[in-house]
Amino acid sequence: MLFSRLEIPLNVIVKEANLILLGVAPYYEYADGKKTDIIAGYRYNVVEDANFEKFSVKIASSEPIITQKEIDASTARLYVQFDNAFAKPYQSFSGSYD
Repeated sequence: MLFSRLEIPLNVIVKEANLILLGVAPYYEYADGKKTDIIAGYRYNVVEDANFEKFSVKIASSEPIITQKEIDASTARLYVQFDNAFAKPYQSFSGSYD
């Protein structure tokens, strides 16, 4: 089994922490190693309130669940949760896995 194919349930990593939504942005499909203009889904940037660790959750969808404009207009923190979410390790430029 390759380490890069490992999937860890998100609730194991963040445990009892609450997730606060910071932003949303589209992510795109790639063909032959090059970015296309086709939106594959949306990346939701969050921070967990226990250790203030930031990360992104990608959701394949044609429309965002909430827009950046709605996030910016909110006067309160937007707490979110993700069902059946998994974390996947990736190799950084230094060669280590994060």
